[in-house]
Amino acid sequence: MVKAKVKIIWGSDQDEENLKEYEFDTKEEYFAFMKGVDEASGWLEYSDIGDWGNTFFCIEEWREHYGK
Repeated sequence: MVKAKVKIIWGSDQDEENLKEYEFDTKEEYFAFMKGVDEASGWLEYSDIGDWGNTFFCIEEWREHYGK
């Protein structure tokens, strides 16, 4: 089986030191990852909310943390 690979240079400065390679078992995994990369483009930070080992379990926990 051929794995899908992609290299990404992260950051607006486009410094080669920010290059990271990712490898995926399927094209579907690759396309899902790239969709996430496209969605995140332009944002500097994020908070993940959910029950899969994320930063915050629920939106209420996020609101409490940030005083919203």
